[in-house]
Amino acid sequence: IKGAAYVTDTLKNMLQDSSWPVHLVLVGLPEIDTLIERDPAEQMERRTDPFIIQEPNFEEDADYFEWIVSALVEKRAGLQLSADQPHELIERLMHGARGRFGLIMHLIVWAIEDALETGADEVSTANWIEAYARLAKCKRDDDNVFAEPAWRGIIRPVNRDGTLGPVAVTKHKKKGR
Repeated sequence: IKGAAYVTDTLKNMLQDSSWPVHLVLVGLPEIDTLIERDPAEQMERRTDPFIIQEPNFEEDADYFEWIVSALVEKRAGLQLSADQPHELIERLMHGARGRFGLIMHLIVWAIEDALETGADEVSTANWIEAYARLAKCKRDDDNVFAEPAWRGIIRPVNRDGTLGPVAVTKHKKKGR
């Protein structure tokens, strides 16, 4: 099994080819720090410009994610957001992705993909439900933050591999809380 040194050398080689300029953006990989630290020649450190995205929270970042959704849905995909958007769309999006930037982006892209694959000209609640079902591998609406009225009670852990785990058991699901 090839280890961290192999990965580090491969990344360094990719970044130094002047005939093929490459920039790597690695999101959601806190373990990448370990690769940088293990490079005995410290070449990775010189070639790395860390940009740490703090875990977003609704109070501070809702407007930013609303802008991202709008830009991707309308400007990039050429679709519209339907009038039937789930109540508290951005809060549900951030909650469902457990505040992880990469998972939030997956949900947005998968909702857009679902709308495009069905030939729709807008992203609807059904597309968000399908995107979350894909991300969380859930089959039931009562486990889906875009379908369940008591969505705040749906808590999933983020597994080490970046996927969502099963719903954590909660004693009380309060409607909309």
